[in-house]
Amino acid sequence: MTGAELLCRALERQGVTHVFGLPGTQNVPLFEALRNASLHTVVATHELGAAFMAAGYSRGSGRVGVLTTIPGPGFTYALTGLAEARLDSTPILYLVGQPARGPGQRFQLQALDQAAIAGPLVKARIDVNRGEDFPRAVAEGLGLATSGEPGPVMIHYDPALLGAETAPADAPAPSAAPATAEGVNEALALLRTARRVVILAGQGTMGAHSELQQLAERLGAAVVSTTSARGVLPEDHALVLAADLRGAAGMNELVAASGLVLALGVKFTHNGALGFQLQLPQECLIHVDASADSLGANYPGRLLVRADVGHWMRGVLRGLESPGPDLAWTADELDHWRTRIEQGS
Repeated sequence: MTGAELLCRALERQGVTHVFGLPGTQNVPLFEALRNASLHTVVATHELGAAFMAAGYSRGSGRVGVLTTIPGPGFTYALTGLAEARLDSTPILYLVGQPARGPGQRFQLQALDQAAIAGPLVKARIDVNRGEDFPRAVAEGLGLATSGEPGPVMIHYDPALLGAETAPADAPAPSAAPATAEGVNEALALLRTARRVVILAGQGTMGAHSELQQLAERLGAAVVSTTSARGVLPEDHALVLAADLRGAAGMNELVAASGLVLALGVKFTHNGALGFQLQLPQECLIHVDASADSLGANYPGRLLVRADVGHWMRGVLRGLESPGPDLAWTADELDHWRTRIEQGS
């Protein structure tokens, strides 16, 4: 088979169903192989659009968005989408050819230093210089895109491999990364006695909405989501304070009235921290996130836990009983804070 056919087979084996991108001189063999694959190919009108489609697909489906473009101009057009995915913790697998090169000849077709340009925008770059390495690269890239803090990973392949014959090879079957549940006992000790808990739900909770709802209901906690996590729970749920957070005053008053803030899958970026005007006392904050870089970066906490948020919540739920009625928010209190937060600053 050709390298392009092997690449498509590797994507199929890893459970990929959609590929977003545009064909061009350097990746025509890949798009020809996609015609005969089970993958659903979405051809955009522009590489920037394809990059944002892959990111939107990832956010909507919970799966890795797969993007492919030609090198050179196709690569540069996709960069804004990669930057957005990097900043917003969205997993993307980006398949792009290496720049053209030839012995003793300069000024090759559309050649740019793509490795240097993409470096700050991707979690990792995997170079592929042999066709038989495509399956390994795909498996590794998908794992890197979703492990820890999700983000884009670039597979940087020699374009000549796509049309060249190569020996069939299979990648390892996809396997789930081991999940840890550190900090569960410490959190349980705090949650069992905390009054008026506030859950701040970030994008890291998007794949664990059931656990989030169970935890909120078990605690009688008020739930506020960051902008990137809007909709993780139905916004007409009695515990959800659904509002566009336009100012920090209402949120800061809510935090001051609570006994504990449980930040789940929140990176505390500029937007997630309301322009860094959000006030979170250290002694009242439990922060759980898959990325060690996020923990304590902008807000020190009483308990900082690096863990898969869904797995961590399942561990907490196994040991948590419903608190007494005096610890949960009342319906009248929630109505008051819902109105107050909607008023913004």
